[in-house]
Order: sequence, then C-alpha cells, then structure tokens
Amino acid sequence: MSNIREAVTAKAQATIPMDRIIQGAHLYDRTRRWVTGTNGEKIFIERPIPPADEVELTDRDIVKTCG
Repeated sequence: MSNIREAVTAKAQATIPMDRIIQGAHLYDRTRRWVTGTNGEKIFIERPIPPADEVELTDRDIVKTCG
C-alpha cells in the first residue's frame, strides 16, 4: 500500500506545481479543522498502552480475522 502512495506522491510532486501542493495542504487542513470542530486542539492524546493482563476482557477490542 505504501508503494502505491509513494508512487502517487512522486507523480503528483513531479506534475503539480509546488505552490498548488501547498495550497491544497492548507485547504485540507482548514477543512479538517472545520469538519472536526477542532481549531488547533489535539484530537488524540498520547498515553501509554496498559499491559494486556491489566485490561478487562470486556474492554478489549476483538478483531475478526479472515480465513
């Protein structure tokens, strides 16, 4: 997946002028802040992950795997 992202990024940087890329980044950031309602506030707060033994079984996210 990252190879595709890197290829698209490289192609965009080679094709689109840098001032348009910067303008797009600013537009994306303004839109993100408008949609989320955060005006420069942190959306995610970093905190240490507790050991699995200390987390109740009902609090754990159970991910279904294919196969």
